[in-house]
Amino acid sequence: MKKQLLIGKIGNDKVILDIEIKDKPITSGAITMALTPVTGSTYKTLSISGSIGNHSYGQIYDSINPSDFDELYMNREQFIHLLAIWKVCHLNDLNAGTLLQTEYINHWTDQMGNRYDYTKACAMLKQHHLLIDHETNPELTVGYSYGSLWLVNPLPDDVIQFISNLQSTPPDQIRSPILDYLLEHNFKWNIRLTDSNPHMQSNQQMDHWKVTFIDAGDSRMETYFSTGIGHRLFPKDRYASNVHLSMMVAKWMNDTIKTLGISPDKNKRVQLKELGFSIPTVSAFNQSNEYCNGIPVPPMPDQVIECIVSDHISIDGYHKWDDWATDLGFDLNSKSDRKNAKRGYENTIDQSEQAQMFFQSHWSELIEMGY
Repeated sequence: MKKQLLIGKIGNDKVILDIEIKDKPITSGAITMALTPVTGSTYKTLSISGSIGNHSYGQIYDSINPSDFDELYMNREQFIHLLAIWKVCHLNDLNAGTLLQTEYINHWTDQMGNRYDYTKACAMLKQHHLLIDHETNPELTVGYSYGSLWLVNPLPDDVIQFISNLQSTPPDQIRSPILDYLLEHNFKWNIRLTDSNPHMQSNQQMDHWKVTFIDAGDSRMETYFSTGIGHRLFPKDRYASNVHLSMMVAKWMNDTIKTLGISPDKNKRVQLKELGFSIPTVSAFNQSNEYCNGIPVPPMPDQVIECIVSDHISIDGYHKWDDWATDLGFDLNSKSDRKNAKRGYENTIDQSEQAQMFFQSHWSELIEMGY
């Protein structure tokens, strides 16, 4: 079960949460934080991560208190309850301590103002004679040593029900401000898989895309964009059948159309081609030894613009390539580093100038969205 929720806005930044509950098979010797065996054949795990605009990602629960929001789309009490679940139940099968050890550590961090540190936490537990816990389950002949196993905190039924009742936000409401802007101002694009990226020295283990942006007056800007293989579609079973892989591609097409907020046609493949996307096919990806190496899928246009804007921001205020390179950690005593840094700086300058000429008055708006 996966949910994606638009919680609200902080300033102009959308706050989006990704929530997933999935079943995991019980491995031999799995035990709970109460030091009892995990029963049954599977147990449920919860993972939650969030984003604030395009600048904060991951475990952001301390940055999104209800009072931080300019617009909160969720019931306040419901949101506070979700934050509490996030803090307690996220990755509920990866707990280093028992219930008692965790209670002491939570008091040590929350009430005493300490930042969690494994070594310091162990020292604190040792002071309280809890580094090895003999109290949680007295029936055990050997106590539990903190951090020696990953302990499971079973998800309560009410938590599972609460998450189940949350309504996912439609994809076209979650898309980035940059994609909203491109669609609102009638920009179009053409994204096609290509053999290499002329701006990259190494083209190994990457998928490369030639991207053309087209404005309302039919002016065009061409650029290249590369994605790592982690952005490909991968089946859970690397030896999946072509039927299963085709279903994955069909889901990607459907999700992309929903994100664009367009009514799907019967032939989604033709529809997406007309919208400027290179459509992945099962026969197009590399299969070796009869297992799947992943299916390349094109990036969304806002991802390309976000990278162009981010690169532009990275050189803003620099007048010399070597100052920029030094601040980015290049070793200017290395001949290869100097060459790569200078080339990267010049490519970024050229790309920024090209984007500024193409987008014209829109460029400042896109830059603002990049911060």
